Amino acid sequence: MALNNSFRLIGTITTPFNKVKRGKYTVYEVEIEIQNGKSIQTIPLTFYAKSANPITDYNRDLTGMQVAVEGYIQGNRYNSQEKIIHYIYMVVNELSIISKGIDMDTSVSAQGILISDDDLPF
Repeated sequence: MALNNSFRLIGTITTPFNKVKRGKYTVYEVEIEIQNGKSIQTIPLTFYAKSANPITDYNRDLTGMQVAVEGYIQGNRYNSQEKIIHYIYMVVNELSIISKGIDMDTSVSAQGILISDDDLPF
C-alpha cells in the first residue's frame, strides 16, 4: 500500500480569501463547503502566495462559486515554550471554477455521480 497525501475536492467556496502570515511565508486561506452523503462539512484550504506563479487572483472573491481543487496535506510539529504544537494544512495546487456562483442563502444539493480522473480539469 502506498502513502498518498493528495486530495481532490469539489465544493462551494464560502469565504473570501484571507491573507495570513505564517513565519516567513504569506498564505491565503479560504473555506470550502463539501457534501458527503447527508453530511455537510466546511474545510479550510491554504494557498501559498507565490508571486511567480499564483494559482488565482487572491483579490477576487470566489464566495458562492463551485470549484474543483487538488492539493496535498502538509503537516509538522514544533516546540513552543515547552509545548509541542501539531498542525495540518490542506494546501491547494490547482483550482478550477465549475460554476460562476450560487445564492449562499439557499441550499442546493445534487445526487452524487462518479467522475473519471480523465474527466477532471486538472
